[in-house]
Order: sequence, then C-alpha cells, then structure tokens
Amino acid sequence: MKLRFLIAAAGGLHWGIFIVRKHVPIGVLVEELALYWEASEAEEWVDRIEWLTV
Repeated sequence: MKLRFLIAAAGGLHWGIFIVRKHVPIGVLVEELALYWEASEAEEWVDRIEWLTV
C-alpha cells in the first residue's frame, strides 16, 4: 500500500490511521471512532491502518 511506504519513509512509527469513504456523515464517523476508542488501548494501534466500514 502506498500510504504504508510513505509513512515508513518519513520515519517509521505512526499511531494508527483510519481510512473512511468520502461521504460518511460526520455523526456516524464520530460514533464509530468512539467505539474504537472505548474498546482498545492506544498501543494496539501502533503501525496499523484500518478501513472503517461505516
């Protein structure tokens, strides 16, 4: 994935990236991110890139 290469070239670690479709309503996105935030720890997201399926 091109994004992974760019992040690695820029210095390595990142604290997680969520990729979403352009036209997801902001309220739905906020609710979904809140679920991830409540159910996991920050360390679990190091170097992860995830699609949000909302």
